[in-house]
Amino acid sequence: LATKTVADLGSALLDQLLSVRLLEQSDAIRTERVGQLRPRRDALVDALHTRLPDWTFEVPAGGLSLWAHLPSGNAEEFAELALEHRVAVIPGPALSVDDGNRRALRMAYVEPEDRLVTAVDRLAAAWARYEPSPPRPSARLLI
Repeated sequence: LATKTVADLGSALLDQLLSVRLLEQSDAIRTERVGQLRPRRDALVDALHTRLPDWTFEVPAGGLSLWAHLPSGNAEEFAELALEHRVAVIPGPALSVDDGNRRALRMAYVEPEDRLVTAVDRLAAAWARYEPSPPRPSARLLI
């Protein structure tokens, strides 16, 4: 016990044992998760192509989200309007250290396919109402 405490800074033994078991099954877990996420990603991609054909994006090979780029406007403004339509998307500047990605939205595809299609329908309704404001300087101060 004394050696273990010094060697791994006192991390919980049960957590370590569970981690080892998970690592032993990582290939099967990964295969199962890809089987869950790929149809969700594809449903989101199809809905975006159909309902928002002017938006651009690359179909991600993996992960949990894709980045969509608005043809005009400001992602932060649009994200606020999307919330009024009961869809939460993350505007690019929120994830950028230099206030970049001003027309980018990060869209997670972890929800079931029908919910993702509904979300895109709501985004399309928000996009139809969206009127971009004139460009404004960033409110962020970066030091």
